[in-house]
Amino acid sequence: MDDATMMDSAVMSIPLFVLLVLLWAGFAIGNGFLACVSSWGVKSPQVFVLNGGQDTDPNAISFATGYNKVVWSQPAKTVSAGATNSQGMTLVGENFSPGWSNTEGGTIFQQEFTSHPSINATIEANDGLGNAVINVLKAAGVLAAHRGAGVCFDSYLEDGYPGVFHDYANYVGWAMLERYVCEDLIGAAYSCSWGGLTSNPVTKAAVTLALAAFRPEHVPAGFAMMFVAGILSALLGIGSGVVKVLAMDRAMHLPYKVSTTTSNFMIGVTAAASAGVYLHRGYIDPVLAMPVVLGVLAGATIGARLLTRVKVKPLRLLFTVVMVILACEMLYQGLTKHI
Repeated sequence: MDDATMMDSAVMSIPLFVLLVLLWAGFAIGNGFLACVSSWGVKSPQVFVLNGGQDTDPNAISFATGYNKVVWSQPAKTVSAGATNSQGMTLVGENFSPGWSNTEGGTIFQQEFTSHPSINATIEANDGLGNAVINVLKAAGVLAAHRGAGVCFDSYLEDGYPGVFHDYANYVGWAMLERYVCEDLIGAAYSCSWGGLTSNPVTKAAVTLALAAFRPEHVPAGFAMMFVAGILSALLGIGSGVVKVLAMDRAMHLPYKVSTTTSNFMIGVTAAASAGVYLHRGYIDPVLAMPVVLGVLAGATIGARLLTRVKVKPLRLLFTVVMVILACEMLYQGLTKHI
């Protein structure tokens, strides 16, 4: 039985007058939501919708059909993320709370809010689910208010995305995201725990130190420098790695080796964006490019192996020397030759 047939059979199993009442309740929820957003002056609402029951529950379907019709002009039990309306709202996501469970609903919202901290408006199918969402937000505020007393968020990383992918990069990356939401957006203290990925004490110590060290600062400044790096990559064809390393090392205060390796990864993104345009316009000669690619690949492999053994101070000195040489060479070429 397909989804549409299941929905039709679920709705047809209740009397017509009951269905109309449930739809009217959904319309009322939707209109109330629009009125609240307008009255409170919420700018660019990023909306999360928490439905009750399962997607085969006729009550839940009727409620959702009602408020989805009012808010998104789509009389459906679910609406795809990314939907917008004439009031400038964007749907971040929509989910069902199994069995109308307030506890489950609160957990679902907490996970969504952690993944999408931009959420600033929500729709719930009933007051119980609404209170569950409010309690999550209140808890965040209470934790922030009592930060000085040692109260904090504690996250067990293996209950989230890192537990799915099982690699160290996801552990550190997810912890950085949670720390940003808790400390920068909410103002609460943050700590995390983990341990099931490996039993090796040396590896555990390394990941723990990484979690403590990776605390990016001045994110807006880093973003601005990355933006400039992208422009330079497109205009000059330099890969923009120099600017990215400076942004992460000096502006965001990330460890130097983390900055260099992350820059290498990001270069592939910005260079690919430029290369597609150049290749389409015939600016790239594959015959000439292939030997260069092979040489870069061999050099990058050797450099990656050396990076783990070389100390940071000589790396900084080498980076400075290379940057000065490149700057002098580009100035000389620009002043003495015609392009």
